Amino acid sequence: MVPAEKEKDQPTLEEVHELFASWRNQKGRRDPIPPALWESAIHLVEQYSVNAIAKRLKLNYNELKIRAEGYPITPVHKKRSPAFIELATIHTVECTIEMEKPGKNARAAYS
Repeated sequence: MVPAEKEKDQPTLEEVHELFASWRNQKGRRDPIPPALWESAIHLVEQYSVNAIAKRLKLNYNELKIRAEGYPITPVHKKRSPAFIELATIHTVECTIEMEKPGKNARAAYS
């Protein structure tokens, strides 16, 4: 139950985005971002990269990075699909590849 309560205390990126949108609709042209909004953005570095936060909240990346210094940042690793997939060769199958382009034809046969 304690981890669920901890999650409730920390707003999601979308919730913080809504806070920033609401503040931007009400602020003057050159008003600085309130410290409470900066804190909300900085707390997101535990779950998201600084780049992802800056993009979504429309913040200056360098300013956010400086403010987040010293805050425990958990690296976010995305699962990437492999850049190259090697297929096992089957020696009993013949393969013919034909490519056509207007005015050009190519054919390759493998066995």
